[in-house]
Amino acid sequence: MNRIYLLLLALLGFAGCGVKDGIETEDDSGNQLVMYGTPYAEYTVKGRVTDAAGRPIAGIEVQTNGRAAVTDPQGAYTVAGRSDILARAPFVTFTDTDGPANGGDFAAQQLEVRFSESDRTGQREGSWMYGRFERAGVDAVLEHESGKE
Repeated sequence: MNRIYLLLLALLGFAGCGVKDGIETEDDSGNQLVMYGTPYAEYTVKGRVTDAAGRPIAGIEVQTNGRAAVTDPQGAYTVAGRSDILARAPFVTFTDTDGPANGGDFAAQQLEVRFSESDRTGQREGSWMYGRFERAGVDAVLEHESGKE
């Protein structure tokens, strides 16, 4: 009886793997392939972080999609990521990790970065790669945390 259940489960598993779950494509020889995975794009976000008075803030951690950078003395940053940006806009998070060392304790901030076709800097490669995108001018103005100026 256990063998019958195992056989039924195996057949149901294969039946659930239809083309609707993947992308139909062909290899170089013209053979039809079905590929499974997640579409993605590589992207770069650049900007500047300042306080409310317009002064640059150094040492702010800038993070997107698990990748991080730190602002330079002019408050500038460049951070890169990889995700399905055309279906779901990535967020960039700004966090003061050094406390008062660079001008005060600043509250964290998160910005959504929407990409469009005009941000494309490189063409797609293969079935899953949407291409490369870059957005400059994603600036953040951080406020001092309450009572910590």
